[in-house]
Amino acid sequence: MPAGCPDGFFSANRWVLSGDQLLLTDTSNTVFGRFSFSGGGRWSGSRKSDGARAYLNPAGR
Repeated sequence: MPAGCPDGFFSANRWVLSGDQLLLTDTSNTVFGRFSFSGGGRWSGSRKSDGARAYLNPAGR
């Protein structure tokens, strides 16, 4: 799977920890994705616009 920013996340320019969730947002706090830690450095979640599953993985894994 190629690295990079999939559709729907290009406008995200920061991340925010909110409780046990990692949110990808813009500077206006618009949420583009919501993720939960799933172990091994991996976060699983979904894209806000359409609910598509998305994953954040450490580099090299």
